[in-house]
Amino acid sequence: MIKDLISDLSYDKIQLSQALSRSKLLAYKINNDDFKEWLRKELEGYEHNYKLLPEYRKISCQMFITHSLPNGQQHSKPVMVSDGASTEFQEEVNYLKILEPISIIERQISQLTDSGFIQLTAEEALSISHGDRFQKWVVGGYRKVHKGQFQNIIELTKQKLLDTLLELNDQFPNLTNEFDKTSDNMQKVKNIITNNIYGNNNPINVAVGTNVEQKDINNAFSDNDYSELEKLGIDKKEINDLRLIVQTYSKDKAALKQKALKWFGSVSASVAAKGFYDNLPAISEFIHKML
Repeated sequence: MIKDLISDLSYDKIQLSQALSRSKLLAYKINNDDFKEWLRKELEGYEHNYKLLPEYRKISCQMFITHSLPNGQQHSKPVMVSDGASTEFQEEVNYLKILEPISIIERQISQLTDSGFIQLTAEEALSISHGDRFQKWVVGGYRKVHKGQFQNIIELTKQKLLDTLLELNDQFPNLTNEFDKTSDNMQKVKNIITNNIYGNNNPINVAVGTNVEQKDINNAFSDNDYSELEKLGIDKKEINDLRLIVQTYSKDKAALKQKALKWFGSVSASVAAKGFYDNLPAISEFIHKML
């Protein structure tokens, strides 16, 4: 079962949603609740306030607010985040949580040609424009998203599932026919699921508040890592700005997050203007690794 699934998934013989469904049989065989939960969320969708929403399901986007002009026309402008804005507000503006089941995301990809627009509700538009002197003319808004960002969700989810299946198959070659639920085997399974599916977002650590030792951010990224950003369409000056942010706020994670997200919001617009829409997910992933 597992070998056939690995082959079908690796060679794109089946859709990811089908692979996730077939993996449920395996999750129950090894009796791992974390694996069961992840598969269920990916297949059925995530709740809006779900605390463990994977980072790869938070995509960067540009938000626009639409005003109704006195002459009857409408005008949309991008939302700009001020220096004093909270981290929560910056995340709300610069990121979109993709909560839909994988099957819906697969369908959206098939329908998109390059980019698409997700309309804001009236309440969202008014909330985002709070403090805008032209708020009384706000009639709506939208987010601009790109096909590559949805494809990135599919690809990252696929790789997490594939890595998990490959390691399970390596550790338990006869898993399809036999699995001995010893404490040692259950711990091996737990480690495989935690490392491949959740990574640093281990639900056990989050739930009980376990302190995880963090590496110094200045040492976590090399010059080669930063040079990758230039290949993604970011100017050297903008990269140096990010370096300065990291150097200045490496000991203050809250401030670092706020400044880094603001930096990302500003460079996203310039990268998109150059036509490098498909690079935004990779830049977003770089920032999230930093945080």
